[in-house]
Amino acid sequence: MVNAEALTSGVIERLLVQIGEKVPAGAAIAIIRAQGQSAGKEGSLAQQEEQKRGELREAALKRKAAELEALRLQERQLQDASSTQEQEEKKRSREAEEKMRSEREAMERDPELMARRKLEREIMARRQAELAKKANITMQQAIQIAMNQQSGTVMECRLIGERPAGERDQVFYILTIVSGNEQESASTRMLISAIDGRVVQTWKDEK
Repeated sequence: MVNAEALTSGVIERLLVQIGEKVPAGAAIAIIRAQGQSAGKEGSLAQQEEQKRGELREAALKRKAAELEALRLQERQLQDASSTQEQEEKKRSREAEEKMRSEREAMERDPELMARRKLEREIMARRQAELAKKANITMQQAIQIAMNQQSGTVMECRLIGERPAGERDQVFYILTIVSGNEQESASTRMLISAIDGRVVQTWKDEK
């Protein structure tokens, strides 16, 4: 290894050989920029490339941070929506229980009314059983079909035998779906064929 003395003073701008590499005597091993002299074109290009890489890294970090923030916001929105829907379902469940309790108390005070309601339920149960024998799809399948078209809470689902004008089927599911919140809710009624699952008719009742 031989020490080489530079013929001029300045700042090493770029090494032309690797450390430890053997070169012929007199060969150039580095580019030296004099003090106060601006960097050469190659040095300037290298600086520009490094600056560009830094800007790309910074842009990538900002984009990743924005994506993470968007995911957090979406997660919070889903949690809020789920919480609101859960509260609405609990409220409706309490209202339904209160209604049933009131009706039960009224029937207990009136034996004749109790007997009449019991007979109505028995007739309805027999009618539903007869219609169910004609149905090709189950009530759960009808509910799934309805929920695919209208989000909300299914408050009613039963079989009916009345045939709308122009319909060939004899058996239908009628469903009531409530959506929205306490301040602004909407009730949607849907008629679905129990034979092939077609949505025959839809009614909306805005509140």
